Amino acid sequence: MSRRGPALLRTKSHFHSHPSPAPVTKENYEVSAYGDLSIGDLNDYWVVEVVDDLSLGRAKPSQAVRSLRSRIRFRHKNQGCYLFASTALLPQRGWKQVEADLGGGFDRVPELVEKTAEIRTAIRGKAEKRRALDLENSADFRVIHGAAAEALHQKVNVQPRSNFRFEQPKIGGVE
Repeated sequence: MSRRGPALLRTKSHFHSHPSPAPVTKENYEVSAYGDLSIGDLNDYWVVEVVDDLSLGRAKPSQAVRSLRSRIRFRHKNQGCYLFASTALLPQRGWKQVEADLGGGFDRVPELVEKTAEIRTAIRGKAEKRRALDLENSADFRVIHGAAAEALHQKVNVQPRSNFRFEQPKIGGVE
């Protein structure tokens, strides 16, 4: 759904952007308030996109916004970037407010969420294997002591606690 940007309640101005650098984070585009309910231009138009839904999961194309359930984002119609609040603070003349600007790359959020889930699953799997091996080895030590334990470990070629190697999954960037 494309429409004029959200109006700010106090000033009745719209979110507005041009391809000019933001005041603090120069690599992003500035977002400002411009016009009123009757004055504006083509840089006031935004596309509302549903990212996902708390009960329906990942959004489907042109899915309706559901209050309290949908996570949405605003894409600038002309720039193609997404509105976000950066962690940068404006200077004193900007009352040290959080800078709102446009940055690219947020169209990759769904892939980032999927990649994070894959990494977590891999880490959990490795941790479960390691936990099982630790438990298995420690159980052997509780039951068998001394020469019998030595003989058992030589027979199965296991050195106590020295054969465990935990490899972290490789974390690559989202491409």
